[in-house]
Amino acid sequence: MADVAGSRVITEDELDSTTLGLAICEILGDERLLAEMSQRALNAAKPDASAEIAKHILSLVKENS
Repeated sequence: MADVAGSRVITEDELDSTTLGLAICEILGDERLLAEMSQRALNAAKPDASAEIAKHILSLVKENS
């Protein structure tokens, strides 16, 4: 998601309440950044992904029966 939607990555060794709080405040405090991240996430979204996965699984089951 960092590459696609511009989300922030905080590695496990960096993660603490201060780092997380600062990242959240930075994003929520910048309307332009928040809107850009939101739009990028929407563009990357696949709303019908679960249906596509189910169809693929069913086709594999039919192939192998």
